[in-house]
Amino acid sequence: MARYYNSYYNNYEDSYPWKNTVSKIYALRRNGDLNQALMLARSAHERYPGEDDVAKAYGWTLHSICKQAIENKQ
Repeated sequence: MARYYNSYYNNYEDSYPWKNTVSKIYALRRNGDLNQALMLARSAHERYPGEDDVAKAYGWTLHSICKQAIENKQ
């Protein structure tokens, strides 16, 4: 069973290389580091332009930036 799980997990990571980047974008956004999240999201979107998960992370980062600007009345 462990052998199957390990091979499945390794193939999953190889099939979706942007997943780690998306997780980092969300973590930066949650921690309030919106500039870093935006830079990473932009580069990920350029590197993986057709990936929905990357686009969602980019969109949520932009949403957070807009929300912060509205709250600060900028």
